[in-house]
Amino acid sequence: MNGEISNLYVCLMGMGFVFFGLICLVIVCHMLSAIARMKEQRTSGSMAQSTESSGIETAAASQEDDGLIAAVTAVIAEETGKDFSSIQVLSFKRI
Repeated sequence: MNGEISNLYVCLMGMGFVFFGLICLVIVCHMLSAIARMKEQRTSGSMAQSTESSGIETAAASQEDDGLIAAVTAVIAEETGKDFSSIQVLSFKRI
């Protein structure tokens, strides 16, 4: 071999580093997702308590939702070619 590095060795080392990096990336994504879920649960719990105590929805949030629904409906009407007034929104849930 006279000090030459095999092509197979280089290929396997390269693939090994790539897959190791991808595995590390998946682990980091799962950890960040778990942290985000914990924060969301903590904030949604406090928000649920505050809305239960007040029982009143603010007008600003309602107007914001109405504007969002109008924008989504306009996009759907444009893409499907239908008239804007013929589209009826039965329910809308944020994801």
